[in-house]
Amino acid sequence: MKIRKIYSDEFKRKIAKEYFNGKKATDLAKKHELSGGVQQVYAWFKNFYPDVYYNMHKEKQGSQKNIMKNNENQDKKQIVELVEALEESQSKVKTLEKEKELDKQLIDILNTFQEFINSWNVFKISMYNVVNTNRLTLF
Repeated sequence: MKIRKIYSDEFKRKIAKEYFNGKKATDLAKKHELSGGVQQVYAWFKNFYPDVYYNMHKEKQGSQKNIMKNNENQDKKQIVELVEALEESQSKVKTLEKEKELDKQLIDILNTFQEFINSWNVFKISMYNVVNTNRLTLF
Protein backbone atom coordinates (compact mmCIF):
# COMPACT_ATOMS: atom_id res chain seq x y z
CA MET A 1 0.00 0.00 0.00
CA LYS A 2 1.32 3.39 -1.02
CA ILE A 3 1.68 5.96 1.73
CA ARG A 4 0.16 9.31 0.83
CA LYS A 5 2.19 12.34 1.66
CA ILE A 6 0.50 15.23 3.40
CA TYR A 7 1.58 18.69 2.29
CA SER A 8 1.11 21.93 4.20
CA ASP A 9 -0.95 24.76 2.74
CA GLU A 10 2.18 26.89 2.66
CA PHE A 11 4.00 24.28 0.54
CA LYS A 12 1.00 23.90 -1.78
CA ARG A 13 0.78 27.69 -2.18
CA LYS A 14 4.52 27.84 -2.95
CA ILE A 15 4.18 25.21 -5.71
CA ALA A 16 1.10 26.93 -7.13
CA LYS A 17 2.95 30.26 -7.15
CA GLU A 18 5.96 28.74 -8.93
CA TYR A 19 3.63 27.30 -11.54
CA PHE A 20 1.90 30.69 -11.84
CA ASN A 21 5.32 32.32 -12.37
CA GLY A 22 5.99 30.11 -15.38
CA LYS A 23 7.63 26.94 -14.11
CA LYS A 24 6.48 23.75 -15.82
CA ALA A 25 4.18 21.46 -13.85
CA THR A 26 6.26 18.43 -14.86
CA ASP A 27 9.45 20.05 -13.54
CA LEU A 28 7.78 21.01 -10.26
CA ALA A 29 6.31 17.53 -9.78
CA LYS A 30 9.72 15.90 -10.33
CA LYS A 31 11.67 18.43 -8.27
CA HIS A 32 9.42 18.07 -5.22
CA GLU A 33 8.59 14.38 -5.81
CA LEU A 34 4.87 15.00 -5.61
CA SER A 35 2.85 11.81 -5.20
CA GLY A 36 0.05 13.20 -7.39
CA GLY A 37 2.46 14.36 -10.12
CA VAL A 38 1.45 17.16 -12.48
CA GLN A 39 -2.22 16.70 -11.64
CA GLN A 40 -1.38 17.66 -8.07
CA VAL A 41 0.27 20.88 -9.30
CA TYR A 42 -2.80 21.69 -11.42
CA ALA A 43 -5.15 20.99 -8.50
CA TRP A 44 -3.21 23.27 -6.15
CA PHE A 45 -3.00 25.98 -8.79
CA LYS A 46 -6.75 25.72 -9.31
CA ASN A 47 -7.28 25.94 -5.54
CA PHE A 48 -5.04 28.97 -4.91
CA TYR A 49 -5.54 30.84 -8.22
CA PRO A 50 -9.09 29.93 -9.28
CA ASP A 51 -9.72 33.03 -11.40
CA VAL A 52 -6.48 32.61 -13.33
CA TYR A 53 -7.12 28.89 -13.71
CA TYR A 54 -10.61 29.39 -15.16
CA ASN A 55 -9.43 32.20 -17.46
CA MET A 56 -6.66 29.93 -18.73
CA HIS A 57 -9.21 27.22 -19.42
CA LYS A 58 -11.49 29.66 -21.22
CA GLU A 59 -8.57 30.81 -23.39
CA LYS A 60 -7.62 27.20 -24.02
CA GLN A 61 -11.18 26.34 -25.00
CA GLY A 62 -11.34 29.45 -27.18
CA SER A 63 -8.09 28.54 -28.89
CA GLN A 64 -9.34 24.97 -29.29
CA LYS A 65 -12.50 26.34 -30.90
CA ASN A 66 -10.34 28.51 -33.18
CA ILE A 67 -8.22 25.50 -34.05
CA MET A 68 -11.37 23.51 -34.80
CA LYS A 69 -12.71 26.40 -36.88
CA ASN A 70 -9.40 26.65 -38.76
CA ASN A 71 -9.41 22.90 -39.31
CA GLU A 72 -13.00 23.13 -40.54
CA ASN A 73 -12.05 25.95 -42.92
CA GLN A 74 -9.07 23.95 -44.14
CA ASP A 75 -11.33 20.93 -44.64
CA LYS A 76 -13.79 23.06 -46.62
CA LYS A 77 -10.96 24.49 -48.72
CA GLN A 78 -9.62 21.00 -49.36
CA ILE A 79 -13.10 19.78 -50.34
CA VAL A 80 -13.44 22.67 -52.81
CA GLU A 81 -10.01 21.85 -54.27
CA LEU A 82 -10.90 18.17 -54.56
CA VAL A 83 -14.24 18.96 -56.21
CA GLU A 84 -12.46 21.25 -58.70
CA ALA A 85 -9.89 18.53 -59.42
CA LEU A 86 -12.70 16.00 -59.89
CA GLU A 87 -14.55 18.29 -62.29
CA GLU A 88 -11.34 18.88 -64.25
CA SER A 89 -10.72 15.13 -64.41
CA GLN A 90 -14.28 14.49 -65.57
CA SER A 91 -13.85 17.13 -68.27
CA LYS A 92 -10.62 15.46 -69.42
CA VAL A 93 -12.37 12.08 -69.51
CA LYS A 94 -15.14 13.52 -71.71
CA THR A 95 -12.55 15.07 -74.03
CA LEU A 96 -10.65 11.78 -74.25
CA GLU A 97 -13.89 9.88 -74.95
CA LYS A 98 -14.67 12.30 -77.81
CA GLU A 99 -11.14 11.89 -79.17
CA LYS A 100 -11.50 8.11 -78.95
CA GLU A 101 -14.76 8.27 -80.93
CA LEU A 102 -13.12 10.50 -83.55
CA ASP A 103 -10.18 8.07 -83.77
CA LYS A 104 -12.63 5.20 -84.37
CA GLN A 105 -14.31 7.19 -87.15
CA LEU A 106 -10.93 7.99 -88.70
CA ILE A 107 -9.95 4.32 -88.59
CA ASP A 108 -13.25 3.42 -90.31
CA ILE A 109 -12.58 6.03 -93.01
CA LEU A 110 -9.02 4.77 -93.52
CA ASN A 111 -10.23 1.16 -93.71
CA THR A 112 -12.85 2.17 -96.28
CA PHE A 113 -10.21 4.05 -98.25
CA GLN A 114 -7.90 1.03 -98.09
CA GLU A 115 -10.70 -1.19 -99.40
CA PHE A 116 -11.25 1.32 -102.22
CA ILE A 117 -7.53 1.30 -103.09
CA ASN A 118 -7.50 -2.50 -103.08
CA SER A 119 -10.59 -2.58 -105.32
CA TRP A 120 -9.03 0.01 -107.61
CA ASN A 121 -5.86 -2.06 -107.90
CA VAL A 122 -7.89 -5.16 -108.72
CA PHE A 123 -9.81 -3.15 -111.32
CA LYS A 124 -6.58 -1.82 -112.87
CA ILE A 125 -5.11 -5.30 -113.10
CA SER A 126 -8.24 -6.70 -114.69
CA MET A 127 -8.38 -3.79 -117.15
CA TYR A 128 -4.75 -4.30 -118.01
CA ASN A 129 -5.45 -7.96 -118.68
CA VAL A 130 -8.45 -7.10 -120.85
CA VAL A 131 -6.46 -4.58 -122.85
CA ASN A 132 -3.59 -6.99 -123.34
CA THR A 133 -5.92 -9.79 -124.29
CA ASN A 134 -7.62 -7.56 -126.86
CA ARG A 135 -4.26 -6.53 -128.32
CA LEU A 136 -3.28 -10.09 -128.77
CA THR A 137 -6.48 -10.96 -130.55
CA LEU A 138 -6.20 -8.01 -132.86
CA PHE A 139 -2.90 -9.09 -134.25
